Parts: sequence; structure tokens; C-alpha cells
Amino acid sequence: MTMNVEEGISTSSHSNDSRGSASPPRALSPSIVQQQQDMVNLLSGLNMRKLTSGSSSGSSEVTPLLNGSHEGPCYAYSSRNRDDEGELVDSLSTVRSKDDAIREKSRFLGILKHVKLVLLSAVMIFCVVSLTLIKVHDDSWNSITVTRGKPVQINVTADMDYKKEILHLRTKGPFLPGEYYGISRNLVTFTVARIYKNGTYEQISTEWELLLAPETRDFEVDAKVLEHDFSLKPEEMSDSNTYQLTVSTNKRRDYVSLFIDVSVRPELAVGQIIMAICVLIGLYILIIFEVVHRTLAAMIGATVAISCLALVGARPSLMEVMSWMDVETLGLLFGMMILVSILCETGFFDYVAVL
Repeated sequence: MTMNVEEGISTSSHSNDSRGSASPPRALSPSIVQQQQDMVNLLSGLNMRKLTSGSSSGSSEVTPLLNGSHEGPCYAYSSRNRDDEGELVDSLSTVRSKDDAIREKSRFLGILKHVKLVLLSAVMIFCVVSLTLIKVHDDSWNSITVTRGKPVQINVTADMDYKKEILHLRTKGPFLPGEYYGISRNLVTFTVARIYKNGTYEQISTEWELLLAPETRDFEVDAKVLEHDFSLKPEEMSDSNTYQLTVSTNKRRDYVSLFIDVSVRPELAVGQIIMAICVLIGLYILIIFEVVHRTLAAMIGATVAISCLALVGARPSLMEVMSWMDVETLGLLFGMMILVSILCETGFFDYVAVL
């Protein structure tokens, strides 16, 4: 689309030719030059583009109508096509939207990186604190001898540290399964009692009865390790009372020798399952989504698992943890990794694939 500016410039050119060609050209004043420059800037702001500039003596393919004898600067302007302008605006908006998307993605990745560092740091701090404050659970077997009419009392008050307690008992002796009840009627009974300051004795747990081997087969039966948990309610706990584990038997002759290990743990029966599920899910997330390296993920999972064991009162010792490691399997895996790495570097697999 051609603007009316061309008509004005052509009219002014013809009027100058009618005045006479003999008159010498006059120099334009600075004010007129400034006005023309302002008009050019104004038209440029309206999405106009300059086609030609200079003397009108030379014709142009773009402006074939500007062929007057006028000397001096001549300008012609034309507007851009609206379709081209729309495409340009769309392309600019597309580029701008892509830049914004890249910027938002980089910002989101930065936030995820900081969140990952915070979560991993929190997990490791939790592991360090739990492994530092909770002592190692030692298997301290105590040998006792029980006879009929003379029960054995074991004081467990010093170990009561939690609001909800579980008195975990492990015993080792010549025990028989329940199906042998007709062969032997000798029993050993375990109960937990509370003793008040005035000396009153109160039983606060159910009895745990185990079947003993008969006298003639006492040395023929292998010693078995059995475990039991005595759940203590919060209302049964008090700092002013004394708690005892009572071991008794109805065996008439001879003594009964037993090994006993008593420990107090927090009541986390459901919590243990929840913690195990959380550890497995967290380990799989770290490996599947490649949040960290697989080796580091395995180390984090193992450390968190040991910390969870410490929370439930079963923190293992260093030697016990080392005994869990199968050195033969680890050595086999390590040797296979080295062999595969060497064969890959030498190109043996590629050679076999070509054959």
C-alpha cells in the first residue's frame, strides 16, 4: 500500500519545475531538515520502511514514479503487508515462549536440585543422630536356675525409658513343641509383675508357658531359643513402682537351667512395617529415577535400615553388620565387573558380534 506522502512529494516536485529550471537549488535550512527527519521517524514508528533516498534523477524498480528533475533528498514509504507482520509477530512470540519455557525449566530443575540436597541431608542427619544416641543392643544371656516353689525375679525397672513399652524376652533351654504336651507336663512360666512401695504384688501381663522336656530326655533335646513380647500399657507405667520378671516352674524334681535375655523396646509393631515399606520405596525411587548413583543409593538405603533398627531397640553392632555381608558373593560380582570392563575396552564383544 502506497501512502499519500508520494503524491505530496510528486506535487511539490512539479511545482518546483514550473518555477523554472534556471533558478539555482537552494540549501535547506536546519529546521526544515529536522522536520523532515522527525517525519521520517514518525513514519518509521508506524511500521513504514524507507524505499529510496537521494536524488530523484535516478529511477528505481521499487519507485518507478519518482523520475522528476528535483535535486535533493526524495523519500518514498510503503507499509508492510499485514500477513508478513502477523507471521513476524507469531515467530517472535514463539521464540519468546520457547525462551520462557527454557527459563522456567531451568528454574524448576534448580529447585528440584535444592530439594534433593535438603532431603538427602535430612536423611543422613537422622541416621547420624539415631546411631549416635541409641546404644548397641548386646546379647547378654543370663543363666538362671529355677526349681519348684522357688521362682526367680529379675528387676527390669532400670530399662523402662519409653511411654509405651514392650518387654522383649528371649530364653534358651530344653523346650518341646506344643504337640508333645501329652509326653510331658513340666512347664516353665514367665510373667511380669508390678510391685508398689507398700510391697503389694500385682501381675500386669499374661503368663507365657513353655513345655519342658521330661527328666529322662533332658539331655537329648537340643536347646531352643524362643522369643516373646510382653506389652505394657501406659497406665501401668509409673516411676514410683518396681517391675519384675518372674520365672517359675512346676517341675517336681531336679532344677531347670535356662538362659534369659531381657530387653525393653518401644511399641512399634505397626511402625516397623511402615518403616520397612518407606525404606524400600525410597530406595526404588532413588534407583529408578536416577536421583543419585546406584551405589550411593544402596549405601543410603542400608544406613537408613540400620537407623530404623536402632529406633526399634535392635541396633546391631559393627561386627554383626559385617557378618551380614557375603564376601564370596561380593568378590564374585566384583570379578565379573572387572572382566566385563576389560572385554568391553578391548572390543572383544564387538568382534564376537561380527562373527
